Amino acid sequence: MVRRRPSGRRYTDSSRRHRAGVIASAIVAVIACGLLGVGAVAWSMPQLEPVKVLAGQPADLGRSPWFDSGTTVFADIDPAVKTRAADWGCRLTDGDSSARVLESTPDPDVIGTRVIDDQSLTPVVTVGPTGDGSSITCSGGRAETGVTMWALPTDAGLPRVALSLVIAGIALLGAAALMLPAARGLTRFGR
Repeated sequence: MVRRRPSGRRYTDSSRRHRAGVIASAIVAVIACGLLGVGAVAWSMPQLEPVKVLAGQPADLGRSPWFDSGTTVFADIDPAVKTRAADWGCRLTDGDSSARVLESTPDPDVIGTRVIDDQSLTPVVTVGPTGDGSSITCSGGRAETGVTMWALPTDAGLPRVALSLVIAGIALLGAAALMLPAARGLTRFGR
């Protein structure tokens, strides 16, 4: 009488742990690649160019990059002078011709000042993120005084969120490699 071996494969705790490690590693690697891709695309998007804003005339802004704080209007005024956004009378017109009045005043201590053409500029109106075909028109009392105004990116320097996504993606790729049992030299028992 010949004994037959069972047709199904028996799974031991070590082979279950091995399979779980491989699946977890694959999931983390896919998430890491997604973060790297989104971060790289966001990082490579061009920053908004400085745009001079003339009183009563629309100024084209362009599209904000992903995860960007958008645009702020800066003016050549004394930083000690406190103004409200309503004093500048700025309106943002989107590409679909919908307009909204900009009523948010930025905090100069958080955003800081900028210098263009040897003029120190103070933030006066928060615009925020913009889309394709966006333009801004400032025609309030302060804007009509002939003060130099510029629409500049709110955040100066490198895009922080995009950099964080790229770093997180690299870290997760490393974690995925450490989760993979074969990468650590571990194999299932009995192989």
